[in-house]
Amino acid sequence: MGRRDLRRRIDVPANEQARRPVRSSRARRAARHGRLLGMGLTPPTDDPDALVWKGALGPGQATVRRLGETWAVEVSATELPGELRIGSEAAVGGLRRVFMGKDVQTGDMIFDDAVRIDGPEALVRAACTVGTRRLLTRWVPDHELQLQAQRLTLTFASHSEQRLVARLRTLRSLLQSLCRAQGNLAVRLLRNAARDPVAQVRTLSLLTLLEGPLQTLDARRRRRAILVGAGHPQASLRKAAAPLLVGLLNTAEVAFEALPERALWTLLAFGDPARQVEAAHRLGAVGGADSVPPLAEHADAFFGTGALKTAARAAIAQILERTGGLRSGGLSLAEDQAGELSLLGQGLDDDDDLVEDA
Repeated sequence: MGRRDLRRRIDVPANEQARRPVRSSRARRAARHGRLLGMGLTPPTDDPDALVWKGALGPGQATVRRLGETWAVEVSATELPGELRIGSEAAVGGLRRVFMGKDVQTGDMIFDDAVRIDGPEALVRAACTVGTRRLLTRWVPDHELQLQAQRLTLTFASHSEQRLVARLRTLRSLLQSLCRAQGNLAVRLLRNAARDPVAQVRTLSLLTLLEGPLQTLDARRRRRAILVGAGHPQASLRKAAAPLLVGLLNTAEVAFEALPERALWTLLAFGDPARQVEAAHRLGAVGGADSVPPLAEHADAFFGTGALKTAARAAIAQILERTGGLRSGGLSLAEDQAGELSLLGQGLDDDDDLVEDA
């Protein structure tokens, strides 16, 4: 074997090794280009430093620029809620905060302390689902994300196009969520009131729903919202739900069989006389021992119609008969005192053990 043949055998692998990085680099560029194209990113004809993001949000305009080690994303779309403004709470100075006033509180303390969000209460609370709050809590405090006048900007540092693609996917989900919120305020509020993991968010969402967007719901969802409100343990919420509950029952012909016990208490307390009588009758059929005190208030009330007093006393008698109220320490109706309530002592045979509650 001559020197020329030996050199050829040695040089061929070296040449192959020299070409491999080129092919690998081309493959990486092709894969990166494919990912960017998959997200709808294409270079515009007039600006070599920018990418047009066609998959951002419908016909809206979106551009992606790389400024050194920072990516800047800008989305302008009429589909975004025009009255919604999002920014960092820390970026608003004390004097500016005085003039701007307090922003809308969602009930999530971590989110409310980090993010300033302005707009109609119903829109803000409908838009701020648990997923949206978590995302904005991560992005907004570092001034990465802002929204104002249907223009959203997002800036973040990254050397990787792969991270850019991941951020754009998340941002697209956020944009779609914000757009859907303004078209489905009542549905979003009802969902937050029923499912949000933060109790105060559920309460504020329900109160906001009862104050306004409730009438846009269909009858089934409206009934569900009102009954949830009527059964809420907070007295203030029951009062807020009561007028709407009464109005719905007076107009929508909702069957009393579908009402839970707490909703019937609300109707008994705040309904018109006819509905109060119907609620009393229904409580007599389905109510438990806890329904006796609210019924007793009407059975012995100085004011009120005779029909309501009669219905309340009859309902109490039904409940006591069904739940075994005729026992020591239980309640009964004193037949010789026009249906007034009495508290039973140790036995029914000993009149001295009967303590009457006038």
